[in-house]
Formats: sequence, C-alpha cells, structure tokens
Amino acid sequence: MVAVLIQVVCPQSVDHDQYDVGWRRLGRARTHGGHQEKQSQNLHPGTVGDNRHCCDFSRGWTRAFGRSTMSLNQLRLSLFQLERNERRCSKHLPGRPVLRVSRGVIAGLVAVLVPAVVFLAIIGSGYDGKPYLRGDCPYYVAAARSIAEDGDLDLSNQLWQPWRAHNTNVALDRQGRLVPKHPLLMSVAALPLLLVFGDQGALIFNFLQLLLLCGLMFVLARRVAGPWASAVAVCLTATLSFLPHFAWNFSPDVFVVVLFLGVLLTLPRDRTPHLGRHIIAGILLGLATTTKPSFALAAIALPLLLGKPLRRSLPAFVLGGLIPVALWMGLNQHLFNHPLVTPYDRIVHFTEAGIELHSNREDFTEPLWRGARDQIIRPGKGLLPTSPVTVVSFLLLPLLWFRERRWAVYTFVTSLAIFLFYSMYAQWVWSHWGNRFLMPVVVLGVLPLAAVFDWRRAGHEDS
Repeated sequence: MVAVLIQVVCPQSVDHDQYDVGWRRLGRARTHGGHQEKQSQNLHPGTVGDNRHCCDFSRGWTRAFGRSTMSLNQLRLSLFQLERNERRCSKHLPGRPVLRVSRGVIAGLVAVLVPAVVFLAIIGSGYDGKPYLRGDCPYYVAAARSIAEDGDLDLSNQLWQPWRAHNTNVALDRQGRLVPKHPLLMSVAALPLLLVFGDQGALIFNFLQLLLLCGLMFVLARRVAGPWASAVAVCLTATLSFLPHFAWNFSPDVFVVVLFLGVLLTLPRDRTPHLGRHIIAGILLGLATTTKPSFALAAIALPLLLGKPLRRSLPAFVLGGLIPVALWMGLNQHLFNHPLVTPYDRIVHFTEAGIELHSNREDFTEPLWRGARDQIIRPGKGLLPTSPVTVVSFLLLPLLWFRERRWAVYTFVTSLAIFLFYSMYAQWVWSHWGNRFLMPVVVLGVLPLAAVFDWRRAGHEDS
C-alpha cells in the first residue's frame, strides 16, 4: 500500500536500483565488485515475494479491524505495524517530508470521514422521526430570523400562538418584550445558511460543525499521540458516545465545544509566550463562557497550558477574554438594565395570573451525590449507558499521566469540575439522549484514549 503511494506521490524520487522497499526489511543495496547487488534478505517491490509480504500485511490489518471483538492489545499491535512500516519507508526513501505529511493528512481525513458516514446515515434516516428543530432549537432559529427580518431581538413576529407554547423558552426584557433566552452567537453564525436554505440551513450548519468538531478532536489528540492512534480515538469517541444522537439537531452544545477546543488548540504547543495567540485563545474562551457560563470552569487548570512565563502570557489571555465578556455585559445592560442580569434570570412562565419570571440560578437544587450517580448510571441519560467509550477513556487516564502530565491534569480537573457543577443542576435530565451538558467531558476523553493506542515515549513529536 505504501509502496504504491510512493510511486504515485513521488514517482521520480524512487530509484529501485538504489533502494529496497520490501516489507520485511528496508535498506540500501550493497555495491560489490563495481556492480550493485541486493541483499539476499530483501525483496524487490516488483517480485512475487514482495507482493506476498504486502498481502500478508494488508490481510493482517484488515483482519485486525474486521473483528468486532478485537482486544485492545490487538488494536495497538495493528497500529504499531502500520506506522512502523510507513516510518521505515519514509526514512529510507527520497521524498520523506511528502510521505510524513501525507500520513497525518490521511489519518485526519479518516478521523473526519468515518464519523461523517455515521452522521449522514442518521440524517438520512430521520433519526427518530421527530423534527430536528426540537427543544430549544426553534428559538435559535427564531432569534436569527428576528435579526435578519426585523433588525432587533423582539421575537413577537417570529413566535406562534398561543404564547403558552413558549413557556420557559423566552425571556422578558425591561420593556416587556419577548426576547431570546438563549445566547445569540450560534444564531448569528448560522444566519447565512438559514437565509439561503431556510430551516434546513440549521441542519446543514449542525452537520458541518460536527465535522469541524471531529477535525479539532483529531488535532487535539495529536498533542499526545501519533496520527493513526489519534484517528482511531476520534472515530471511537465520535461513534460510541452520544455525539451521533446530535446529528439530527441544531445543537448549541456542539457549537460551544468547538469554541472550547479552539481555545486549547490556539495556545502554543511549545508553551512559548506568543501574545497574539494567547489573546485569540482568551477571546474564544470568553465567547464560550458567555455562550455557556459553565465553560468558565475550563480556565481553572488552564495555566498548565499557557506559555511561559505566566507573567507575560496570562495577562494577554485575560485581556482577550475580557473583550467578549464586556460586550456580553453591555448587551445585558441594554436588555435588562443590569450588566450581570442575563436572559436566564428572566425566563418567562405563562400562568393563569399572567407572566411570572424564573431564574436558572434557582435550579441548582439537586443533591450532589444523587446528581453524580445519575450522571453516570441513569438509563438513557448517564455516561455509562449512553457514552461508554467516555467511561473507558477516563479509566485509562493514569496512562495519559505517564505520557503527558500537563494534559492529564488538565483533563481530570476540567472534566471533574464540569461534572460536579452539573451534578447539582436539576434540569440536566432534559436532553433527548445522554447528557448534552457533559459534551466537553466526552470530547476531552479522546486524549487518554489516543495515548493508550500509542506506544511511543512521551515527548515524541511526529509531524
């Protein structure tokens, strides 16, 4: 497979009189008596023996991945054989940079295309037969329409009667108008597709952001593992968690997790004090936090990933984060006459007596122990029944500690903080499948999973 790729990508760079690319052994031809002769142990790629070895390798790889009951050790061995042969081939042949880049690109494409097939199958089947604009989704579309059609945030022209149908889904501003309860950023981002394709633009946008999420998960996993180990980890996470259940949706949770991964990947990999990148990362975290305040918890252990020295990188990061927060507070001041009063503090309840206001701050009443238990084992909602790959990933977290301690600590602290935060939230159970509030925990689970599929020592870089 790799020999064919070499001839296609760089046919002029391969001299079969100078190099031997047999699968069993790779090395230069020895010169004896003015004439070149091949090492007796090697096989020329054009011989029947070489084809036999290539077929043996291909059959072994196909057989390993074809078994649904493959053990973890078998999968690691298959990945090891694939990357070892490709690394040897690129080491002894001209055109090595092309081959090394191609390996990462191909693995990245696999990490995106395999989940894409699953997502498209769900979209094509219509999932459960219910509309994809379910729950909160229609109100994100209504906010986008209000901005495009009326140039304001008054939803009166976009909502349907009776008003009671919109209980708990809209907020009341200081002028008595019904305004969006939910953050506006995703509505604005999806606006071009909504204008072109109508309501179907929301489904298209959701599919594209899921693909982007898989791509970013692959890049994140590459921080701790090689390309093929990362690709396998992403494919398992994207297909064996509750993520496929949000393909038939217009998910704000996928949107905010994309912003969150953008924060982690914008920070310099080598922890250099690159001020521009720290400002951009701060802006992205500020946007994620104003979209879903629980993402402020992602900053607890973030100094582990910031550039050194912290006295230079931390102020730049904080400055970037304050920009969207200041704009968000200005919008709150305009709508509710107070910078810290959000739409979630003025949720509308239509009653017989009129309108009553409710705040989400009053919903953190669940006992911590019961919420934690239910978020793990509750049927149809807990991580164990709806995202078993995440549970396995975090059981493997100690292996990430031996490989990349900074990422292991960050993954543990951030995931635990978000998990405990929502353990006290009484409304987390209203996801249609799984616990969408734990989506960042699911995504971070790709790190220990990728690390366990990789066999190299910590600190090894593979571009």
